[in-house]
Amino acid sequence: MIRIVISSVGSLVGQNILDSLHGRRDGIEVVGINSTADAASNFRCDRAYLAPPAASGDAYLARLSSVLGDERPDLVLPGRDDDVLALAQFKEARPQLAPAIPVGPSRLARILGDKWASREFAGAHALPYADSAPADDAAAIGHLLARHGYPLVAKPRRGNGSRGVRIVYDERQLAAFAALPDYLLQPYLEPEAGLTSWRELARDGTPLFHAPALQQIACQAVIGPDRRIRGLLCTVVELVMGRLERTWRLDERGVDDVARRYAEAFAAAGWVGALNLQGRRDGSGVFNVYELNGRLTGGTTARLHLGFDELGMLIEAFTGHRLPPRPASANAIVTKSLTEFAMLPADIERLQADGRWQSGTPDSTAG
Repeated sequence: MIRIVISSVGSLVGQNILDSLHGRRDGIEVVGINSTADAASNFRCDRAYLAPPAASGDAYLARLSSVLGDERPDLVLPGRDDDVLALAQFKEARPQLAPAIPVGPSRLARILGDKWASREFAGAHALPYADSAPADDAAAIGHLLARHGYPLVAKPRRGNGSRGVRIVYDERQLAAFAALPDYLLQPYLEPEAGLTSWRELARDGTPLFHAPALQQIACQAVIGPDRRIRGLLCTVVELVMGRLERTWRLDERGVDDVARRYAEAFAAAGWVGALNLQGRRDGSGVFNVYELNGRLTGGTTARLHLGFDELGMLIEAFTGHRLPPRPASANAIVTKSLTEFAMLPADIERLQADGRWQSGTPDSTAG
């Protein structure tokens, strides 16, 4: 029996890990850590623990130390970007648990979590990264506009899931971001045909519902504890309101080459575990990355349906346990479908009160 801990199990990533394990949990015990008691994924685990958010720093690390000390897991999987950095720091502080934590050193975790630092890493390794300028650097923005013009994309240096990201069409909008700390601007690569019309949406009143579909390229690599690349897949993903709705495989040498060079550079620098790249092509057709993540993603299950079992690769590489295969088709178009999961109030109350929930107890959701 191997034991897997999923931090931030209530996240979309946590849900994808559980979905990817569905029907393949023989010989596996799953333990979740989460900051909220009423997340459905808590009760899909064998046990769940409450913890402060990973961004809380020392309080989270203390709780993590307690849980991992009790559970002695074979593998710990991060569910959010903050978890990646926290686990990297924990790994350095507790080297006896290092074999169970598939992340690299904290210096690389900080690079992955900071888009400007990612740009500097890419530049140092001659890797294509979206042209960028700090929002408070007027001279750098002037050069960016001279090279690309409007529209630009404003985004926080640190963050994920498209939170805080805005399209900037003119000087008035640009000025608003110049006053915000830790923002950067990038050109809008491969603009959609309807991009200009989006600007006019609020002119006659803000739409109650409006969710244009956006496409980007997403590549996922798995790097083993020996820093060998165990797998790499590039896909086109279609996003609606920042959530992945459709995915299909992209077999394009230029994109694959860029993704592999990124994976090799991070592996050489010491990264292990999952590595995710997101980006689009520039005007000359070169794949430019604009976001990096050191974890599994909301597309993990979709890629499993395409035959890329990244979770299985991670588990085998770090524990030796091999998951049974799942039916897959490399040429499929994978679509997202909502589902429901019922939780019992008594389970939520027990987790909230005790900080720990166990499957199989009387009246439990998973009992």
